[in-house]
Amino acid sequence: MTDMKSRFLIIIFFPFLTFGQNKFVGEYRHLLHLTDTLEKPAPSYVYNRHFTINSDHSFVYYEEENPEAFIPSIRESFQGSWKSKGDTIIFYNEDFKEPKGIKFNYIKNQNFKGIKVIVKDFKEKNLNVDHCLVDSVNLITKRGQMYVEYKNFNLNTINIQDSCYTFLYFRPHGHCADFRDCDIGINLSGLESGTLVEVICYSPDMSMKFHNKQYILYRNILHEVSTSCIMPDSFTDNFIKIK
Repeated sequence: MTDMKSRFLIIIFFPFLTFGQNKFVGEYRHLLHLTDTLEKPAPSYVYNRHFTINSDHSFVYYEEENPEAFIPSIRESFQGSWKSKGDTIIFYNEDFKEPKGIKFNYIKNQNFKGIKVIVKDFKEKNLNVDHCLVDSVNLITKRGQMYVEYKNFNLNTINIQDSCYTFLYFRPHGHCADFRDCDIGINLSGLESGTLVEVICYSPDMSMKFHNKQYILYRNILHEVSTSCIMPDSFTDNFIKIK
């Protein structure tokens, strides 16, 4: 008799569990791409962001440049896993393995003047730098711009000689797609001359986007959960579900 009651309870409970898990399943499009929902749509959003959330706890995410243009578009995609906890869905990189992200090693008292930056991958192999920008407190160097292009670097080494530069932005080759802004930043203001900065990129930018990323589904929109922003709606991503 006890065994039959246990089976009965399992049969009743399982459909409710499935319903709760599957409420997130579907296709989502980036909310800011729907210009009729914004009074002044941002002109910089020229590419599409798209989620496909599957019932087998996998998902596919892609970003695409100018998807409606007549020229071939550029797309970067990523596959991963997800699980739900109440009204929250949590995204992970593939196979629930956490990416290690980016590590910074600061080695002081080296035999050179200025600051030197080298970039490596997870196998300790040097990575080339595609471009490099600096922020400056020197009004003449800055020329009224927020960032200026920096020329003093070769394929995989950046040499900072001018002390007026306060922040460095650079992009390792293959770290992200060409059409997305995902530069790595280093604060130069507190570094002493003769410092070697070793930057190790364990994971590409797209993988780190989904490191334990959480969203809440409310009124058919996935709202990113953020505890670090004063105005979360201004700095986080929202996705609307496609019916």
